[in-house]
Amino acid sequence: MAGDDRSQHGRVLLAAALGCLVLLGAVGGIRLLRAHTDGPAATVERYLGALADAHATEALGQLASHPASPLLTAEVLAAEVRRDPIRDVSTTVTRSGDGRATVQASYRQGDLAVTRDLTLHTTRAGGHLLGPGPRWVIDGGALETLTVTTERPRAVAVEGVSLPGGTAAVLPGRLLVTSPGDPLVADASELADLRTPGGTGAIHLGTALRPAVKAAAVRKATATLTRCTRSGLLDPPGCPFSAHPHTPTDIASNVTWHLVGAPTVTLGEPSGSVVSLTGTATMRVTYLELGSGGSATERTQDVTAHLAGTVRAVSGRLVATVD
Repeated sequence: MAGDDRSQHGRVLLAAALGCLVLLGAVGGIRLLRAHTDGPAATVERYLGALADAHATEALGQLASHPASPLLTAEVLAAEVRRDPIRDVSTTVTRSGDGRATVQASYRQGDLAVTRDLTLHTTRAGGHLLGPGPRWVIDGGALETLTVTTERPRAVAVEGVSLPGGTAAVLPGRLLVTSPGDPLVADASELADLRTPGGTGAIHLGTALRPAVKAAAVRKATATLTRCTRSGLLDPPGCPFSAHPHTPTDIASNVTWHLVGAPTVTLGEPSGSVVSLTGTATMRVTYLELGSGGSATERTQDVTAHLAGTVRAVSGRLVATVD
């Protein structure tokens, strides 16, 4: 009987020992599972996965907070992902302790290899074995800032979304910045590259005049000078050029003017709906110079016409004037 008691006691001890091992294994498994699914690296992977799938709400849900921005939307993110798909994501925890961590993420975004360091912290301790584990949130390195400036006041849109104020937080990617023109100024567009930290976050949209503005100025200058060639005088009234006899006391007759080549026109910066113009042109005059002694000499001179005027936008049309 005593032997049977000892045998039974031994089996109880063995069962207890095995139970402890199973419990320890379960605890370790739970901790390992939590580290894999709730750790800082997993949080960063969820963030990048949401970016790759154009799920803006899910991506922003991995952040501790984010500023109000009209560009943090699924539509804008979808445009970024279509332009540059995200793939080949890998993460490495480079620092962890005291509820904070740094994760280095490496991935490809379009044709660019990207390395991004993201910082995280926990929002709960997660000390209970069967309770919720620590929740990690990203507090740095996830967003970029886009700043757009313009040469003159004009509306700006990013992927079709209005950007009042010219500055906004964006999810990493390349973004098309556009600004509609008007009858004088051409449409403007630039591609902002914010795939990596310190990318092209500042975009400046210059003022380029439409080619039609220059064409209107040249046409008006040519028409004005051509009209002036019909005068039979060395000093045509109301015209930006004149000539004088070789000898001041002589008389000019048979005066004929010609425009040599095309006028050269330079346009200024637009001011409201007006653009100033300046320019020059070569005018050639031939005439017969009659001397006081009855002599007649055929003369030819080239003189420079100096042009000034404006091009205006009037009811959607370009109206040029030349003085």
